[in-house]
Amino acid sequence: MAKIEVVVKAKAFSSESARNHRFRVDLADNEIRVWDRVAGCFTNCNCLSASARRRIIEWAKENAK
Repeated sequence: MAKIEVVVKAKAFSSESARNHRFRVDLADNEIRVWDRVAGCFTNCNCLSASARRRIIEWAKENAK
């Protein structure tokens, strides 16, 4: 399966409130990476809750169709 990029509102970093973030989801293993503006790349260092992870994966699967 592909890697899908989506924009979803979530609290991705502990130092920020919930806002729109760009996520890259690997649908093969449901790995989620978030775009880190400071680092300038996608990173898996985030504080996503389990429910936010499920929501982002579902959103990515819907947009992959």
